[in-house]
Amino acid sequence: MVKFLYSETNLLFKLAVLAVIIFFLFISSNYPIIAFPSRVHDDALFFRGLESIMQGAWLGQFDNLTLAKGPLLSILGAVSSIIGIQEKMLEAFLYSAMILLFAWSARRLGVTRSLVLIAVFCLVANPYLWSGAGRRYVRETVYASLAMGFFVMTLLTIMEEQKKEGVFFALAAGVLSGGLFLTREEDVWWISFSSVIVLLALLRNLFVFGLVTVLSKWKTLAIRLSFVVLGSGLSIGPVLIINYFHYGIPIVSEFRSPEFKQAVGALMRVGHIHPSGFVPVSRSAMAEVLASVEAAFSLRAHWPRIAAVWGGDLRFAVPGYEGELAGGWFVWALRDAVAAAGHYRSAPSARDFYSALGAGINAACDEGKLLCRARRDTLAPELTKQRIPELITASWRALLFTVTLSSLPITAPRSDDGEPSKLDRWNQVIGPVVKNSPPTSYSLSGWLAHQKVAPAIGLVRDSKARINWLECYPAPDVLSHFDMLGIRGVGATRFNLKVDCLRSGCAITAFGSDGDQSVIKIANPTPGSLLLAPPFWGYLDVVTPIARQSSTFNALENFKVNIVSFSVNGARLIVLFLCALSTVGVLIYPFIRKNQKQCDWIFIAALGSAAAVVGRCLIIGYIEISSWHAINEDYLGPAYPFVIVYAIVGTTIFLNFISKILKKY
Repeated sequence: MVKFLYSETNLLFKLAVLAVIIFFLFISSNYPIIAFPSRVHDDALFFRGLESIMQGAWLGQFDNLTLAKGPLLSILGAVSSIIGIQEKMLEAFLYSAMILLFAWSARRLGVTRSLVLIAVFCLVANPYLWSGAGRRYVRETVYASLAMGFFVMTLLTIMEEQKKEGVFFALAAGVLSGGLFLTREEDVWWISFSSVIVLLALLRNLFVFGLVTVLSKWKTLAIRLSFVVLGSGLSIGPVLIINYFHYGIPIVSEFRSPEFKQAVGALMRVGHIHPSGFVPVSRSAMAEVLASVEAAFSLRAHWPRIAAVWGGDLRFAVPGYEGELAGGWFVWALRDAVAAAGHYRSAPSARDFYSALGAGINAACDEGKLLCRARRDTLAPELTKQRIPELITASWRALLFTVTLSSLPITAPRSDDGEPSKLDRWNQVIGPVVKNSPPTSYSLSGWLAHQKVAPAIGLVRDSKARINWLECYPAPDVLSHFDMLGIRGVGATRFNLKVDCLRSGCAITAFGSDGDQSVIKIANPTPGSLLLAPPFWGYLDVVTPIARQSSTFNALENFKVNIVSFSVNGARLIVLFLCALSTVGVLIYPFIRKNQKQCDWIFIAALGSAAAVVGRCLIIGYIEISSWHAINEDYLGPAYPFVIVYAIVGTTIFLNFISKILKKY
C-alpha cells in the first residue's frame, strides 16, 4: 500500500512538472520577438550567420564581423529552419530540457517534490525570458540554458559513484562547456563557478574520506577529466576545422585570438589611465600611436572619420569627455578602421596586422618612444586599487538587481526596426514579429562633400531617426563640380539610404575629420541643396516616401502577456522569500552538519549556484565601472536561473533543519 501511494505521488509530481513545461511551451509559441535587423554587431550579425549557413556558405564572406562572435546561435537558427520551427521555439525547447535536467538532478540530491515543482515554475517565469532583452535574437537565453546544464553536469560528474554514469556525465559536461565556449567569449564566468564546485567537492571528500582515499581515486578523476576534454572537443573541434578550411585560421572568435588581445592590450597601455575610467584608449593616446608606430600608419586616413562616427553615437556615455570612445566600443571602432585600411582581405591578413600592431606598440613602449604603463595582452580594462571600492559598490548593486530578478515591466514585444521584407524574414525564421505603428520613412539619394575628407553618414546617440539601409560610394562627378568652381582638396561621397523618422525633428549626421560634424534634417525632406554647417556641402537628388503597413497580432497575445506578467511577479516574490530561507540554511549548515550529512551535496550545490550569481555580478560590476552601464537584465539575465537554484537547494537545508527540530517535540 505504501509503495502504491509513493508511486502515485511520484506520478502526480511528474505530471505536474510536465504540465508546467507544456504550458511554458504553449506560451512561448507565437509569442512575439523584438527584431533588430539594423544592429549589425548583435542581432543582425547572428542572423547574417544563420542566412549564410542556410545558403551553404558557412558564416559568409570574411570581413571584420565574420569571426567577431561565436557561431552557436547562428547554427541553432539554421537547425531550427531545417527542422521547420522558429528559432525562439528551439531556444524554448532547449531551456525546457535544462529545466527537466535540473528537476531530475534535484530529486537525486534529495530536494523535495514540492520545492522542485516550485523551482520549475520559477524557472519558466524567469523574467529575463519575457523581457525585451530575452525576446531578441541574441545569445543570453542560450547561454543561460547551457550554463545551467553545465552546472548540473559538473555537480553530477563529481558526486556520481557509478563509473559508467560518471563518465557519461563528464562527457555531457564537456559538450555543454564547448557550447558555452561557442556562445560567448567570457569563459571566465562558467570556469569560475565550476571551479568552486570542484574545490568544495574536494574539500568535502578530504574531510569525509581522508587524503589517502581521495588520492586512491586519481584514475577515476583522470578518466572523467579526459571525457570532459573530449566532450568539449566534440563541440568546439568541428567549428575550428570548418573555420580553418573556410577562412585559414582555426579559431572560434577573433576576440579570443592572442594577436588581437596583444594589439588591444598594447593600445590600452599607452598614456595615462583616462580620468573618467570609461575610456580604454584616449584620443591623445591613439593619436600618438598613429604618429609613432609604423604598423599603425595605414589607419591614419580612416581612424578620424570612424572614431567620429562611433564617438558621436556614444558621446553621452562619457560625460564631460565628448568624442572619446567608451569601453568595448573602442574595439569595434578599431576593427572598422582596420577593415577600411584593407587588412580584412582574409583572416590571416587581419591576424598578421594585429600581430604587427601589438608588437610595434610594445616595442615603441619599451624603447621609450611612447609613454606607457605595464604590458597588457588582454581586452580587459585596467583595474587600479583606487577603483576597487567602486567595483564592490557596483557589484553589490548588480547583486541586488539579480537576486530580485529585476527587469522592465513585461509588455507585448513590438518591432519597428527595418524594412518590411527584412522583418518578414525574421518573422519566418526567428519568431513572430509584431510591428509598431509604421513610422514616416523615406528613401533618399544624394551626395555629401567636406573640405578635407570624404564624409560619412551616421547617427548620434538618442537620434530621432533610424537608418535601415545605407550605401556609400565615391563621387567623382561631385569632385569635378568643385574643381570647376576652383575649390580643391574636397572629399565627396554619394549615398543611397532608407531612413525612418521615429519622432518629430528627426535628423541624421554627416561626419568629417577631427570630430567635426553637421546635422542633416530629414523631416519632410525635398530634393535640393542641404543646409549644412561649414565645411560640409550636400544635395538631395531623389526623395521617395516609403509606404508602411502595420501587422496584426495574435488573438491570444493579451492572454499570454497577462499570464506571463502574473507569473513573473509571483516568481519574484517566491524567489525573494526562498532566498532569505536559503541563506539561513547555508549559514547554519556548517554548525548542524553532524546531523545532516546527507545534505553535503545540496550544500555544495547552494554554494556553487551562489558563486555563479556573485561571479556574474562581479563581472558586470567590472564592466559597469570600466566600459558602459551594464547593470540590467541584458547582462545579468544569465544569472537569474542560478538565483532560483540557490533559493531552492538552500531552502532544502533550512527545511530539513526545521523538520528535525520539530521531530524532537
